[in-house]
Amino acid sequence: MSDGPQYGPNKALSHDPPDERDLKLNELLLAELKAQKNFESAEEGKKRHVELYAADVLRKLHALTKQLVQVVGKAKKLPAAILDEAGGRVFTYGSYSLGVYGPGSDIDTLVVAPKH
Repeated sequence: MSDGPQYGPNKALSHDPPDERDLKLNELLLAELKAQKNFESAEEGKKRHVELYAADVLRKLHALTKQLVQVVGKAKKLPAAILDEAGGRVFTYGSYSLGVYGPGSDIDTLVVAPKH
């Protein structure tokens, strides 16, 4: 083991470049991951475009939340001043929020709205 730089809390097992065995094991691992469908297909990638698609979905969900709060507030005959300030929020959590989503992942969301 060489005494190269340490990039984390533990020392590297090796700083040597991969040998033939390492490369073969890497190929086998990639083949198994592909067989288990751990990578998005090109079609799924096109369909998803997570950054744009998810942001658009979340924007629409936020707008619907605000609209729902307004409709309920008006039905309960709340003053306009309160309705102007009323709104809701949409929060994400889970794999999408952590950036560790995979093929077929959903976007876990929590909608918070005022109690009126």
